Amino acid sequence: MSVLLVCTPDESYAAPFLRNSHDEVVVDTAGDFTGIADRVIVTGVPAEPAALRTAIDKASGFAAGTVDIGPLVGALSGDRASWATALAGLSLVEVSADSGVPVARVTLDETAGDLEAAHIVGALIALPQSPIVPPVPTPAKPVTSAPVKATETTKKPAPPQTLKQRIVGIARRNRKVLLALALVGLVALAIGGVAYAVIGGYYTALVVTAILGVVTLSALRSEQQHRRLLGGDTAFQTRQAQRSATHFKRLARSMGVIELTTVESKKMLSRTEGTVRVIRSDVAQHFEQVQATLNLFQMVKVDGLLPPMRGWAASPDVVGVLIEELRASSPKLIVECGSGVSTLFLALAAKQHSPQTRIVALDHDEEYAGKTRALLQRHGVAEFAEVRHAPLVPNVAGQTWYDPQVAETLKGIDLLFVDGPPMTTGPLARKPALPVLWDQLSPHGIIVLDDMIRADEQEIAAAWQSDHPELERQDVRTEKGTTILRRR
Repeated sequence: MSVLLVCTPDESYAAPFLRNSHDEVVVDTAGDFTGIADRVIVTGVPAEPAALRTAIDKASGFAAGTVDIGPLVGALSGDRASWATALAGLSLVEVSADSGVPVARVTLDETAGDLEAAHIVGALIALPQSPIVPPVPTPAKPVTSAPVKATETTKKPAPPQTLKQRIVGIARRNRKVLLALALVGLVALAIGGVAYAVIGGYYTALVVTAILGVVTLSALRSEQQHRRLLGGDTAFQTRQAQRSATHFKRLARSMGVIELTTVESKKMLSRTEGTVRVIRSDVAQHFEQVQATLNLFQMVKVDGLLPPMRGWAASPDVVGVLIEELRASSPKLIVECGSGVSTLFLALAAKQHSPQTRIVALDHDEEYAGKTRALLQRHGVAEFAEVRHAPLVPNVAGQTWYDPQVAETLKGIDLLFVDGPPMTTGPLARKPALPVLWDQLSPHGIIVLDDMIRADEQEIAAAWQSDHPELERQDVRTEKGTTILRRR
């Protein structure tokens, strides 16, 4: 015995499905059905993503395979993303008609993506928003035949009909049509007579009569079709339902393609907008660094070639911050954690603006330290800056940092620039700088920490402030982010 289960909170939505080929129809309005049905229809639920998915998931527990979605309550609400989430894992099988009511048949499919969700949304849009109750034709009275006697032989076939009998039979079966034709003929004769009397001319009256006859026949034909629609012509309704189902399926596919195209267009637009934002940011950053480089050349006279700036090296804007501090406070001792182009510019600035300033740079890479010394020699400022090779060694906190013995002679540090060791040497690689050199700072010492756009450096600055509340913090907008801490 086949079972049809209609899951709906409103029984009126189940009415169209009561006439079907199943042996038993169960209308479940309370959600207390148990067992498995041969076919399950979900209908009469709100046209909202969450409500519909909940109903489908519950109905799929009773279904042997697919779940049909019938008319929903109201128009579809919710945005594309909510529908894509709600319909994830579902695939549209087909759009068909049951008793003249379109339904969207779906099945569980873990590989289904946004395209299938768009197809289902297109099918749901095509569904009616209210229950459709087809007319129930009046059942014909059963025809009973007299019992056949046991001795009666099989009835002989009827003899062939004569031409007169055939004509009479056709007339009886089509008496309404014949009456209509007779009525049309009478009306046409009457109108023809009137036309002949008024207009004059046999042919003119004949043409007018023919035109009016065609109009009258068209009106009768329309009336006949109207009666067929209202009279419950099952075959006619079935053909109309099949046409509607085909139309809805094509419409669902078309709307799905449109939805997919819209989704892909939005994704492409989003990627394009992201690319434009990155390009704008890069262009702005390049312009700012070009401007900072021009400012450097105004503050410091350079006679030779310079190594590349930015990247691993200090950016022009942070070097400008260091030179501004040198020109403003004329420090006696500047210590750099790391060496390179910033060491050269500080030495050039000391030579031109603060001859008493001495710069000492610590570098864990002996080869790179040698390159910085050669750079200072070429520009004639080796007497203002010294580069010390300081290997990385473990400290009491378990971190590696520059060998403290190399820096223990540095007393009265007025400006400490922390731009090393590289982050590749370990987490929070620059954190030991202040604990190791705190006692060697001058009473008005300044600490400059670069690369503040990184999480490690942000954590380091916060830890230094927590350990030394007397430090006053100033954040400077540069390419990599810079923080200045001053002793008050």
